[in-house]
Amino acid sequence: MNVTFFVYVKYIFSDYLGYGDYNFIVVDWSALNVLPYVPARMHTAGVANQTARLLNALDQSNLVPAARQHVIGHSLGGQIAGMAGAAAKKRPGRITGKDFYF
Repeated sequence: MNVTFFVYVKYIFSDYLGYGDYNFIVVDWSALNVLPYVPARMHTAGVANQTARLLNALDQSNLVPAARQHVIGHSLGGQIAGMAGAAAKKRPGRITGKDFYF
């Protein structure tokens, strides 16, 4: 996990934990998210499909029903979040795409 990604994840975690008790699963695709943009973009469908498989498994095992799942992504990860939600058998309860600077 690269440092910038870690700082972003820590920021999101602390924000959510200020409102309640949550569990988080982080999809670290930093090895595929490389510059320039085009190669990173080419990997988004694969990352989204693997993420959708995880969402399906969590739902089917009754660990986290789809209605209670919240998928969050930043920048190109926001696109992956949307693609994963669309590829999942049941849509997650919420999908959020963020794009901001610190």
